[in-house]
Amino acid sequence: MKKVKLGIIVVALGAAAIISFLTGEDQGSIANVDDYRSAWKCVKCEHKFDLTEREAQLAEEKAGGSPIHCAECGKIKAYRLASCLRCGTMFFGPEVPGGSSDCPKCPKHKKPRAEKPDDTTEEEDEQIRREKGGKRAAPKSY
Repeated sequence: MKKVKLGIIVVALGAAAIISFLTGEDQGSIANVDDYRSAWKCVKCEHKFDLTEREAQLAEEKAGGSPIHCAECGKIKAYRLASCLRCGTMFFGPEVPGGSSDCPKCPKHKKPRAEKPDDTTEEEDEQIRREKGGKRAAPKSY
């Protein structure tokens, strides 16, 4: 019985290996990295252009990094554009002088105010009362 189970396992593994080899994808059918194009924009002349990943890599090697040569004016002032995940707007990211990590079109999310610590002075408590227009609530005990 043990030999039968072992035989079935060996045959199954062999069949799986053969099927995998015969139906496996060759290098030509794997998605080409150069199919992906990135958007670039020159800060000098505002020309926008697209480059494949290979073209971008070569341009960065030629320019010694980012920024790269502009395809229009030839100045080394072209940067890769960032894309907003919410609305798709293309903008200069934080690596560009004057750029930002925030989308210029999407509203900014306000950060919640930090809660006041429990060890405040009476003057700070009075200031909070004036700001809130009421009494300070007792601290929560957990």
